[in-house]
Amino acid sequence: MTTRRKYALAGLLVAASGPGIWFAQLLVTYALVPFSCRIGSTIPLYGVTAAALVGVVAVAVWAVRRAGLLGRRTARDWMRVGVAVEEGTDDRLTVAILGMALAVYFMLAVTMMGLVPVVVDRCA
Repeated sequence: MTTRRKYALAGLLVAASGPGIWFAQLLVTYALVPFSCRIGSTIPLYGVTAAALVGVVAVAVWAVRRAGLLGRRTARDWMRVGVAVEEGTDDRLTVAILGMALAVYFMLAVTMMGLVPVVVDRCA
């Protein structure tokens, strides 16, 4: 497998994981609402949200590690990252930055959906 194909596959995985986790959270939470009403607790709903957040954070950490952005960096290193992304010469960085941006977006989406039981009565 070529390097470009490997990074394209990683990019697809990163791009699909955020929406996939969010969609799974919606489905599971929706299915758990009758159970949550029956037991009189929102803990199962918050548990699903916590699990979804852990999944999205794991994708973000993977993207950061894949880009090699952990550890001590100098200003010159960050300039190299910026130039490589601008010129499109480093596919690894492009995929990692895409992954980080999508992970942050879907962390927000998962968190907002997880706060719905605070505002809306689940048994209404």
